[in-house]
Amino acid sequence: MAMTSFRFREETGAVVPLTAVMLLGLLAVAALVIDGGVLFAERRDLQSLADGAARAGAMAVDEELLRETGDVRLEPVAGRTAAGRYLAAGGFQGEVQIDADTMSVTVDLEESRPTLMMGLLGVRAVSVTAHALARPRVGIEEVEVAR
Repeated sequence: MAMTSFRFREETGAVVPLTAVMLLGLLAVAALVIDGGVLFAERRDLQSLADGAARAGAMAVDEELLRETGDVRLEPVAGRTAAGRYLAAGGFQGEVQIDADTMSVTVDLEESRPTLMMGLLGVRAVSVTAHALARPRVGIEEVEVAR
């Protein structure tokens, strides 16, 4: 019995396009993983900056009112100024919104961050945002200890 060789002419070269598509998919997944990790770290850093600015603003307590009545109230203008100075010292360059009243300071930050690998897929930058709220506290608060 003689062995015959079968050639499938219609499937010749089918591996090349399949490999190209698979490599593009792998590149897209790698871009998401790498840029996702970098953007997660940058979002954490931006949130830390927003938290610090809100805390700095919440320290602008109306000391005269506190001494006279014992009531804790913020000075809104001083709170916004303190939060703004904190952000300037941190070198923040993005969009800032600072709201303050007599009870709290709210800081909202937004910054555009460049991507590393997703630029190959057409995504050049991603917007990163952070929101923080802080209220003033003075004195020592009683903490109940569970036994």
